[in-house]
Amino acid sequence: TTASIIVSPTVTTTYTVSSLGEGGCEKTKQVAVTVIPELIANSGDDAALCSGESITLSASGGISYTWNTGATGSELTVSPIVTTTYTVTVEDDFGNSDTDSVTITVNETPNITVSDDIVIIDGESTTLFANGGANYTWSTNETTASIIVTPTVTTSYTVSSIAPSGCEASEQVTVTVIPELIANSGDDAAL
Repeated sequence: TTASIIVSPTVTTTYTVSSLGEGGCEKTKQVAVTVIPELIANSGDDAALCSGESITLSASGGISYTWNTGATGSELTVSPIVTTTYTVTVEDDFGNSDTDSVTITVNETPNITVSDDIVIIDGESTTLFANGGANYTWSTNETTASIIVTPTVTTSYTVSSIAPSGCEASEQVTVTVIPELIANSGDDAAL
């Protein structure tokens, strides 16, 4: 019964006020209070990847999206080289905006190197080396930094290294096997 009221509707609601004027005449007016959903930007969960990999970020919560990279749209594919935080600004139909951030942690991938490709004679052995990583696994199932091989045919060997972060790298070395060279001058003869 006051000239003003405070309302907190949870859904869109129309309020009617009536007033009696002089002579007992009544007049009514209506006012609609439109309730819109709260705008909450969501840029997704923080994530980790290995150096050299890409990830697609997906934002939600509104109708338009602008990332701090300048890109627009709800999805953003990134390939950070260091740990990076991405922020998205989300807007709705009513001009409201909200922001949220997601951090992508970049874990180092082992930078392993291996022996150069090599040529050996059938029956020979050679040692293959790996450097720059840890926790080596060769395609021969050996787990040392170096292995001795004696292939009878040309063979490619792969070594992989897994960092504590779980990032893995692999390299390959080929050992080419050639037949043993045996000189033959022919049989002895008499003249």
